[in-house]
Amino acid sequence: MAPKSTPLCRSASQTGCAISYVSFRANTPPPEKSLFVAAQPKVWFSKRADVSSATGKGSAKWQTLVASVETPFFAVPGLVSTQCVSDTNGSYLAAKVHPDNRSDDIGGDMVAGGMLIDNWGLRLIDVSLGLGDIVDVVGQQAKAYLARAK
Repeated sequence: MAPKSTPLCRSASQTGCAISYVSFRANTPPPEKSLFVAAQPKVWFSKRADVSSATGKGSAKWQTLVASVETPFFAVPGLVSTQCVSDTNGSYLAAKVHPDNRSDDIGGDMVAGGMLIDNWGLRLIDVSLGLGDIVDVVGQQAKAYLARAK
């Protein structure tokens, strides 16, 4: 009989489970009663965040950078660092932009009618922020699955 729910993964060798995380800017943590707060970012993320193929509004430099890329995926190493944070409003992946000659900022914020919707965080680029780590974990899970299947 199949389980009624899918458990959260607790290690990279666990299979049949879900990975959950959400990202917010380090200087704009989730507000009280945020729509999205994850249960487990500490389990999965290193401090690397290369922001692969992130889209959305950002600084003029960011928009120029994104427009100049001719491939569907790209990375900007060192532009963003991440840290797993747990506070009274939940656990999340805090993203900090390190402005340089490539860009002053990145996109990814939810904006409606010119107003920042702060309880969404960087939901538009969650996958982009954690893509390298997620690919690593999926590789480890695949190895664990194949080892048990023998």
